[in-house]
Amino acid sequence: MISTSKPIKDVADAYGVGTGTLRNWLIKYRDANGGADSELSVPERARLKQLERENQELRAETAFLKKAVYTSADFRALVARLGMRSSMGRKGCVGINALAESFFSALKNERVHRTVYAIKAQAKRDVIMYIDGFYNNRPNDVHYAYQQQALAA
Repeated sequence: MISTSKPIKDVADAYGVGTGTLRNWLIKYRDANGGADSELSVPERARLKQLERENQELRAETAFLKKAVYTSADFRALVARLGMRSSMGRKGCVGINALAESFFSALKNERVHRTVYAIKAQAKRDVIMYIDGFYNNRPNDVHYAYQQQALAA
């Protein structure tokens, strides 16, 4: 029937079973084994089913992440758990984003794109020095007092 292409009635008569019963068995077999024209082996079909499940899970995760926003409760909990502070403005408040974009643009143009670093530690040190200079371009009282104490010693 499957490999010989004989009609279901002929095979059913040859084995002494009803055509409806044989048809149901055939449907179950095809469902379990990848359809009528499947040329995959049993391990290949199992792997294909596993990959299809993984693909479905990844699609669901991707859809969730596309819908997620930085202001979600889960994100805020993660930020708090990591000991970080979120600094995102409300919808329509472009000032904070513009400041961040400006900073990172300057960082890339003045440091990252103009410098070839021999090792990662050197790049990290240079970026930290740039950030420190960007945010601390004028010494505050505590920082200034510390420097004065260090120079006096």
